[in-house]
Amino acid sequence: MTFKKGDPKPPTSGRKSNELLRTAQELARPYTQKAIERLAQIVDSEDLKAACTASAALLNRAWGLPAQTIVGAIEHQHTIGPDTHALAGKLQSALNGRSGAEDTQPTIQ
Repeated sequence: MTFKKGDPKPPTSGRKSNELLRTAQELARPYTQKAIERLAQIVDSEDLKAACTASAALLNRAWGLPAQTIVGAIEHQHTIGPDTHALAGKLQSALNGRSGAEDTQPTIQ
C-alpha cells in the first residue's frame, strides 16, 4: 500500500523498523571480536588510506567520537523578569535551608 504525503503512517511501521534493527544488531554482535582484530591488522597496512580508516574506527570504538565544537551567533537575548528573580531566590533559600521569607533576590556567586 502506498502512502501519500500527509497520510498517517501504519501503526506497525515504527515497531517493524525497531525489530529489524534489533535483529541486525543480534546478527552482527558475534562478529565484533573478529572485526576488531581485522581492523587492528589493517592499522599496520602499507595502504595509508586503509590504515587511517582502520585507526579511526578503532579509536572511535575505544574512546568515542571526538567532541565537536559548535560555532554560532546568539541572535536573541532573553531577559529575566522579576518573577524569575523571586523564584530563583526562593529556590536558593530552599537549597540553603531557609524559609524563603528572608530574601527574594538571588545572590550570584
